[in-house]
Amino acid sequence: EFPNKRFAIIDTSVDAPNVTSVTFRELEGDFLAGALMGLMTKTGKVGFLGGADVLVIKRIEHGWKQGVLYANPKAQILLEYIAGKDDFSGFAKPDVASILTTKLYQSDADVVYAAAGGSGLGAIQVAKEMKKLIVWRAHAGRLDYPYLGIPGQVAEINRETDEVTVLTGDGVLVLEEMENASG
Repeated sequence: EFPNKRFAIIDTSVDAPNVTSVTFRELEGDFLAGALMGLMTKTGKVGFLGGADVLVIKRIEHGWKQGVLYANPKAQILLEYIAGKDDFSGFAKPDVASILTTKLYQSDADVVYAAAGGSGLGAIQVAKEMKKLIVWRAHAGRLDYPYLGIPGQVAEINRETDEVTVLTGDGVLVLEEMENASG
């Protein structure tokens, strides 16, 4: 529709001469987060909270699971998703994240990985209140969370999508920025 404009799209691929597709290797950082959690668990159970059943979160979950099982092949993995297939509203529901994170901890997960966008705030608050361990996935624009340094925060996985947008060139219009657009 706009052949003389250049576009960038985050977290997916588009085959067009004027589109730059930017994808990340979530698997690598998430693998390390999973391995860390696999080594840390005392109950043998670790939890994953996903914002929605969407491709980018499924990739994150896959990398994380591989890390957990690499470090601790006997670990039991507990999964919860805030929203269903292609329902991006799950990234903006911290109240639901709180309920599901509580459920994970009550199921004996002693550390939870939250890949839930803005909903992750609910997971972080529960970890703080219950004095539990949490690893969370932050994104550009969210580094001002008042929860940094909470006693149970084990690690934070981050990717700077804003920097990628700048690096793609002047005047780039981002068609979709999964985490920032959704919560």
